[in-house]
Amino acid sequence: MTARTRLVGIVLATLLGGISLCQGELSGQEKNPVPKIGEMMLQTIPPKQYVSGGFETNFKSMVEPVVKTLTALGDGAREKKLGLRGPVLHFYYGAPHRTPDKAFKMETGFFVPEGTKAFGDFKVRELPEFKCASILYVGPGRRIGDAWQELYRSLRAKGLTPTDEERELYLYWEAGESPNNIVQVQVGVK
Repeated sequence: MTARTRLVGIVLATLLGGISLCQGELSGQEKNPVPKIGEMMLQTIPPKQYVSGGFETNFKSMVEPVVKTLTALGDGAREKKLGLRGPVLHFYYGAPHRTPDKAFKMETGFFVPEGTKAFGDFKVRELPEFKCASILYVGPGRRIGDAWQELYRSLRAKGLTPTDEERELYLYWEAGESPNNIVQVQVGVK
């Protein structure tokens, strides 16, 4: 399986909630795994260089632009021999997880080394230091909304004020229904 096929499989499996394009079966694993959601923690994420493509979408129709963007980004990075660092990062504007029925702007991409130049339709920018509340989510892609709900519940319980910036960092991925997928869900805080 090529890196591109795996990347597209990860994105599709995440967004479609359980359709796995990754090779192999998850034998011996539950058919309806229960996700595990960690405790909220406050963090300050250091600045990072980020290459991404942006678009406007909503949760019901985001599969196509995410897959299109990540596929083109991967192709361009390979052509430019660009070293992508780390996992996929979805960057959401306007706090769409608080109002999931509305359209929103988002970017998707990867961290890159300093000095990386923009290419094609993709921009490179420094993500500034990010003060956030975060939760680790372990479980199938279709249940990641549970982590968002828990994170916003925890923010309210602690009296914290969220900003309009949200991120998802895909730390580990096996398949859409795998109970072993790990995603860090982040919300900016004032």
